[in-house]
Amino acid sequence: MTQYSFFKMHGIGNDYIFIDCRYHEFPPIKEVAKTWCDRNRGIGSDGIVLILLSSEATVKMRIFNTDGSEAQTCGNALRCIGKYLDDRNELSDGSFTIETIRRIVHGVIIKKGTEESIVAVNMGLPVWNPREIPVSGYNDPVIQQEFIVDKDTKFLHSCVSMGNPHCVIEVDDVQNFPVNKYGSLIENSHQFPERTNVGFMQLLDAENMVLRVWERGSGETMACGSGACAAYATWSKINSSISPMFIHLKGGTLKLSFSEKDNSIIQEGSATFVFNGSAET
Repeated sequence: MTQYSFFKMHGIGNDYIFIDCRYHEFPPIKEVAKTWCDRNRGIGSDGIVLILLSSEATVKMRIFNTDGSEAQTCGNALRCIGKYLDDRNELSDGSFTIETIRRIVHGVIIKKGTEESIVAVNMGLPVWNPREIPVSGYNDPVIQQEFIVDKDTKFLHSCVSMGNPHCVIEVDDVQNFPVNKYGSLIENSHQFPERTNVGFMQLLDAENMVLRVWERGSGETMACGSGACAAYATWSKINSSISPMFIHLKGGTLKLSFSEKDNSIIQEGSATFVFNGSAET
């Protein structure tokens, strides 16, 4: 048996098991993910995040879903890592960079707290090229195109990457929408060769949106940072707007805006420490 120290954190309810692997080996993720992430028989989380050494950034992040598959990015996990580094006094001025599979993410501590801090991260530019998302069957950006689920059900969907693939669909009543049913069907559609995250959004007004996200490999979660960015990018694209917006998810609210420098998306929200622990394999 091998013991691994970990800490639990969440970004507006999107919770992860974090392991600082900069100076020791990390566990066999595919073997432990389902057990550790199980909310009834394990630690309980939406996934496992590894913090690693990086030659290009403050640290490197690898993130794994509850089924053991590797994800590409996560806004909530990025904010949590920023707080973790700040709590350990590893940030001289509150700013940090994190290497992910797709890009280097820049972040800054907005408000420091003992258990909860407010952190902003630059999630980069939304990618609309179907080949880069990836989404099959299209040469041009997929914006409000018809998606046929079955003979009785079809939606208007948009596809975008925020470092990971997202399908975004606007619905009239998101609170009562059957996210589990359609999230799973769309995630595993042949249209998405790497599967996809699926966001169901309902616009309240020009500054507020309610969002539920079915995450690839994990199912519906309390919040999804990259999913919020994807929904915000989609709404902005459809409405030709660059106004800031508050995205309301099950676990809390994120503020989204476009950077004045290059129109990349800035995500601001809480990062909360829960507890330290150890687990064995």
